[in-house]
Amino acid sequence: NEPYYTDTKSIADAAIMWSMPTANFYASSVSASDFTGDGKESNVEYRADHRSEYMGFVEMLEHAHILFDSIDDVSIETRLDSYPLVILPACGSMSESNKDALRKYVSNGGTVIASFDTGVFNEYCTEKDCKFFEELFGVKYQGTLKQNDRRDYMHLVEDSFPGLEPILMVPNLTITLETTTATALGWLYEPCPGSYKELKQFTTPAITKNTYGKGQAILFAGNIGSQYETFKPQRMRRVVSRLINSAISKRFETNAPACVEATLREQEDAYILHIINNTVDGNRPIERNIPIYDLTFELNVGPITSIKALKDENVSFSPTSTGAHIELDKLVDYSVIVLYK
Repeated sequence: NEPYYTDTKSIADAAIMWSMPTANFYASSVSASDFTGDGKESNVEYRADHRSEYMGFVEMLEHAHILFDSIDDVSIETRLDSYPLVILPACGSMSESNKDALRKYVSNGGTVIASFDTGVFNEYCTEKDCKFFEELFGVKYQGTLKQNDRRDYMHLVEDSFPGLEPILMVPNLTITLETTTATALGWLYEPCPGSYKELKQFTTPAITKNTYGKGQAILFAGNIGSQYETFKPQRMRRVVSRLINSAISKRFETNAPACVEATLREQEDAYILHIINNTVDGNRPIERNIPIYDLTFELNVGPITSIKALKDENVSFSPTSTGAHIELDKLVDYSVIVLYK
């Protein structure tokens, strides 16, 4: 099956940025290596963990079955136009050329979703300069706040996210903000003095959205990526997914649970759908996967004429106006399905 695993390309509309300056000079739990220098554990209070924040967003998108690419602070200056949406996970340290590239990208119609104090420090994290942060996100930076991530909450603005639960747990770190040109999509409650106490709305936003030129800049005040890596709150994942899906053309929809990973790649004459079952028995080492039944995939890629399953699963196919409807009766460990154009 080698021909189906080679000469493929990504069709992702979203990208997540890994920031080397943030990994090297800002707070991070990145281990020492030839690429990152000494491992960093910041002694400055209330800094986010870029590695944890990045991995949390990766997990969120994987669990939501949203295709994405990873880009870095070098490629961000040449590849931004390939993506309708870019995620900046607590990229605290940022060069001026990166900031200029992001201004241009959003001004021309792109969407960014960022968390915590993205772009507040210079490339080497030696100076704080909030100009980029405040200009792009339409807010005033007022400092950081330690939260209790087991009893402090935020509230979504009514009608901002129809159908979603309005009250969410907050992550353990947030920044305090004042909106200037941005609109608040959610607000923090005051830190709760104890369990089962009355919640009182705070005066600082939890989520903001700012129109910048032709594009949008969305900011989560907290380190929600790290929160997701630790706790996997599905309410927060649904909020992030709603914002992402409003800015991209999602390539497929599926009824698969979050424990099933799905990736779609493109070749000249076909698309390759990779499906991996991460549902396991809980033993270490893993002894067996727990099968998943009756999976469906609705492809939004254009006309599909036929399919080929590279394993012996019972797979059925019917063409649709947007691409194809795929049914997979049973997924044990993985499946690879070739969809011919």
